[in-house]
Amino acid sequence: MAAKIHDPGSPVPVAQVFVNLDTGGAERHALALLRHLDRRRFAPRVLCLSARGALAGAVEQLGVPVDCQRLDPRRLWTPGAQLRLVRWFRAHHIRIAHTHMFHANCYGRMAAMLAGVPVRVASVHSVKDATQRRHRGLMRRLDRFTDRTIAVSAAVKASLAASGLYNLEKIEVVMNGVEVPAPVTAALRAAVRDELGFSVAARVLIMVARMIPLKRHEDLLTALAGLPPAFADVGLVLVGGGPRRLALEEQAHRLGLAARVRFLGERQDVERLLAAADVAVLCSEHEGLGIVLLEAMAAGLPVVASRVGGIPEVVTPETGLLYESGDGAALRAALERILADSVLRHTLGAAGRRRVEDQFSAAAMTRCIEWIYEDCLASS
Repeated sequence: MAAKIHDPGSPVPVAQVFVNLDTGGAERHALALLRHLDRRRFAPRVLCLSARGALAGAVEQLGVPVDCQRLDPRRLWTPGAQLRLVRWFRAHHIRIAHTHMFHANCYGRMAAMLAGVPVRVASVHSVKDATQRRHRGLMRRLDRFTDRTIAVSAAVKASLAASGLYNLEKIEVVMNGVEVPAPVTAALRAAVRDELGFSVAARVLIMVARMIPLKRHEDLLTALAGLPPAFADVGLVLVGGGPRRLALEEQAHRLGLAARVRFLGERQDVERLLAAADVAVLCSEHEGLGIVLLEAMAAGLPVVASRVGGIPEVVTPETGLLYESGDGAALRAALERILADSVLRHTLGAAGRRRVEDQFSAAAMTRCIEWIYEDCLASS
């Protein structure tokens, strides 16, 4: 596709709109986008409808302002909240409002429309967000005033199409992209393992995900406990906060895994933690794409993941092992196979890194989104 050039004489003000900048996949996607966005053409800033979130500082380090409205996320629809957001869009002369995730896509987009922002783009990062039954009428009406909807995978686009709420001609699939780090050194691997209390010889799994029901951490703990005695050295690193942490810690104790599992909570150094691992795991019930899997593959890790949403678009038989979500026996078998074979782990991991370099780079993702911005501006 040839880009339609927009040359207003100065960079176009673009707002990336979130409820907050917590450490989820959509927020890390925005961080990568802001890192690569062409500042000669676009002047980005972030609008947080509620709290700032853990990634706000990282965004500001890129020279991107973060404005926080501190609104109650349960009352974003009220006239008072909408008026504040409308005033913000107008005060900053925003020409492109790019909203992310369900609540910002609803209420941030509504305010952008009321403010007369010329271009409105909504990114849908989850299959679940595409199938929300509440607010169906609102989502259908907002779609009429949306220039483009970005789906992060073909699976998300299929869910949008099935909902009947979206104009399919305005949907673009733009796969998430991530940075490809330098190859992991033996010194870094050893240092991080020492911090975590794992020996260099141990086999280590890592799962990076919020501790909420749909991520199904309990399946991984059960599978780990069910491995044969030959896998007694296998450790597990769980990165992410959330309401199920205490229950999962209790489960680990009941299963006799307390000494083998590290609960790290939310971390800003995920790339560094990946250097200590041998295998990345994701057990989700549904997933738009699974950006954490891209990050793991970029780090050279093989993957074991549930076959849901957009994950099969990322993880191929050459880069990892997939199983049916909720099938504990299949998950245990996949873990046993990959942990028993160091050659397989190396082969899958190397292929995964090449796949990210070739097809899922942050720079390539950003170029696609810039084209969408330019195309919408030319039509506005």
